[in-house]
Amino acid sequence: GIAAKGQWARALDYYRAAAAAADELAASAPALSSESAALLRWQAHQRVGRTLYWGARDRSAALAEYQRALELAPDNIGLYIQVGEIAADGRNFAEATRWYERARGIDPTSEAPLLSLGANELAAGRVAEAMAYFRDALALKANSDAAHQWLGRALVQQGLYGEAQAEFAEAARLNPRSSDHYLWLGAASREGGQLNAAVIAYRKALELEPTSSVALQGLGL
Repeated sequence: GIAAKGQWARALDYYRAAAAAADELAASAPALSSESAALLRWQAHQRVGRTLYWGARDRSAALAEYQRALELAPDNIGLYIQVGEIAADGRNFAEATRWYERARGIDPTSEAPLLSLGANELAAGRVAEAMAYFRDALALKANSDAAHQWLGRALVQQGLYGEAQAEFAEAARLNPRSSDHYLWLGAASREGGQLNAAVIAYRKALELEPTSSVALQGLGL
């Protein structure tokens, strides 16, 4: 809540206090199961790490917190993905790939590491490689709206607007409450010369998110 409102300093103080309390509880309450204690602790350290990086932009301190979280939850693929996102944000795509592959190795049945690998390739300008990852993700989970959106974004980069529209439309069908899907559908429709379809998509996005500047701009408002 606090971090979502951009109040990073307050959020960091709150999360640090929660992490300290969780560590103290684990040390002082042996009756608490080790699993429950680890859950409280890794979540607290993960939140500190996430806030340190994306709010305070302190990479080294953030990674130290993530290391603590990983020691407590070494099989949590979300932690590996989040560390990979920090690497990708610094445009260290090779390092990001290593973290995403570690997540993939832990849970080969999850589409999440594949989406991260694909997004990483897309950011690096390797569109064909990105599309392969997104298609692999859809092979694992055909009803993943995120995978359909990412595949659509790769298709846009290749100028395949009709195919991209189909992917964004499917993403919106699977998750009709996501304004983002409609924004991408509007953009692909506009670039493909289907202006009426673009207007419909942007209006739907605006209905879901009335303050969307992208939707307003798309409608010329």
